Amino acid sequence: MSEKLYSLEFVEEMSGGNEEFTKQLIELFIESVPESIEKINKFYENEEYEKLGKEAHKLKSTIQTVQIPSFIEKIKEMEHIGKTGEELDKLPGLIEEFNEIMPKAVEQIKSEV
Repeated sequence: MSEKLYSLEFVEEMSGGNEEFTKQLIELFIESVPESIEKINKFYENEEYEKLGKEAHKLKSTIQTVQIPSFIEKIKEMEHIGKTGEELDKLPGLIEEFNEIMPKAVEQIKSEV
């Protein structure tokens, strides 16, 4: 089994032990993240960096909620690059890592429900 990319500790703490609420948060993650992955890739391909930054901003809180430590700082960096247009040379590597980590995290979290 591969390394667990996330922790639901914060989700469980937020829900106060309410399993139904925890399940709803997990399902929301599973439904919304693939759409964000698709949008970020489309914005990257079309060089729409400002839109990419905005989508990264929306995804940032989700990544923090399900605690994907390997990507919390990187999504902040993607957001910053998108908003400022600075350090665009870092974006290809970040996008590659994003496309490697985020779909795996979604699949792992799917196995929780």
